[in-house]
Amino acid sequence: MSSAGQPAARFAASTDRARFRGWTVRDVWAMQVSHRPTQPFLTVIDVDADTVTDTTYEQFDRWTNQIANLFLDRGVRAGDRVVVQQPNSAVFVGCLLAAAKIGAVLVPLAPSAVPRECVDTIERTTAQLIVTDGSLLTALTTDTDTDTAAIAASIPTLVTGTESHGELQAFAAAVAEQGERLRETQVVQESDLAEIMFTSGTTARPKGVMLSQANLVFAGEYVNWELGMHTQDRYLTAMMVTLANFQLSALMPVITAGSTLLLATRYSATRYWRQAREQRATLVQAMAMIARTMLLQPVDPDEQQHDVRHVHYFLPISDAEKTLFEERFHARLLNNYGSTETIAGTITDTVTDANWPSIGRIGPGYQAKIAGPDGTAVPTGETGEILIQGVPGLSLAAGYWQDPAATAAAFTADGWFRTGDYGSRDADGWFFFAGRAADRIKAGGQSISASEIETVLRQHPDVADAAVVGVDDPVRDATVVAFIVPEPGTALQTDDLRQFCSTRLAAFKIPTRIDVVADLPRGHYGKVRKDQLLARTRKAA
Repeated sequence: MSSAGQPAARFAASTDRARFRGWTVRDVWAMQVSHRPTQPFLTVIDVDADTVTDTTYEQFDRWTNQIANLFLDRGVRAGDRVVVQQPNSAVFVGCLLAAAKIGAVLVPLAPSAVPRECVDTIERTTAQLIVTDGSLLTALTTDTDTDTAAIAASIPTLVTGTESHGELQAFAAAVAEQGERLRETQVVQESDLAEIMFTSGTTARPKGVMLSQANLVFAGEYVNWELGMHTQDRYLTAMMVTLANFQLSALMPVITAGSTLLLATRYSATRYWRQAREQRATLVQAMAMIARTMLLQPVDPDEQQHDVRHVHYFLPISDAEKTLFEERFHARLLNNYGSTETIAGTITDTVTDANWPSIGRIGPGYQAKIAGPDGTAVPTGETGEILIQGVPGLSLAAGYWQDPAATAAAFTADGWFRTGDYGSRDADGWFFFAGRAADRIKAGGQSISASEIETVLRQHPDVADAAVVGVDDPVRDATVVAFIVPEPGTALQTDDLRQFCSTRLAAFKIPTRIDVVADLPRGHYGKVRKDQLLARTRKAA
């Protein structure tokens, strides 16, 4: 890929002739290593240590060979699942590429996952190996409700970090013992499963989205087209590495373009734009919360002195926020809409095509429609559910791990994915976002299932019923609010309920506000009227 225009034009003209069609992640990576061995691939910006570490394509390739050899030593083979729970670091990226090299299936596990969530992921995927961080180890070894420690002990576990953890082997030491040449080649095909990425969606139990090798490569090429990426690009992100928006919208695009990834170990509102300037970033990944918190920082007289072409962000922000951001930082915001299941920002702005406040037009490889309850397209301009059509295993996920019922409910037989989100389309093909399904809450870039939280709340002995909604928040997009109907004769304490949730839910899922009510409003069919609950929160504000 020698220029920005050629790959973008090629992909946009026909996805059937995309450069890497039929290739695996391993194939694309090997090609980039051979073409640009000394070019920086990954720059890790340690926000707390205030250090920057550069690694070239060739150096990272040798290291990932060592990791792959370690996986093989631990009995991992093609198709086996490897659970990786890491903060933002080179280790996660290394494990992803190592798994891709031997055909293993990566299962990202969020650093914020509590013991119950860890156990559920490990058991459902029958993991062959776990790679976790010492700072996160308590989530695998302590739990009052489930025998998490026994499960962790039964599966080989490698630990990153500097501290010793008993009999568990240190990841760095184990990797260092391995050779830098991949000693065993596994057969890997584009249709093979590459990842199982759990997402809250709208169900009580997180669903495992199955992503193929072709899905990951497609994601990379799609964003290359979307952003006009080329080999000289330097793409800054602080997104959590276990999330789809990091892997599918930043990491894979960098690999398919042969460019450089700038990874901050965490997001810092006071430093993010300075990092972009100091590291000569040409592309920056953001979300609404990042844009808003950047605007809250004091103005730096040099903040417009940068190399950033575009800020790739995810809805929603207001007209005023968009205008203020672009004028203040002198950088263009490019909006896009998609989900883990749709692989990429299927409806998107491009570097040459945008129409704010539209979320964009449908991109190559997809079709979209606005549909009524029966799946039939509604008239132009009317609001309905956003449905996306693509090719399962290429431009759409292959389905949900060991969950045919959920797969059938979300993916139609003719290739349409029901997003559960609502919007409209005008006569020129521009799409406009109207809102998310009632059960899905987007807070600080995290997708939260209201049903999952409700299930946990109802397990408390003093709770008779519960309903959870997401309330608009000026910084985090939404906050979690719970409405609780207590059991008769009990004296429910909200602090006790939060403590109860803390051992069963990740911190970002715990309700920020808990309202104790006599009953929940319901419609004719007994379903909770969450629109009325949202109206109550607005009146109370």
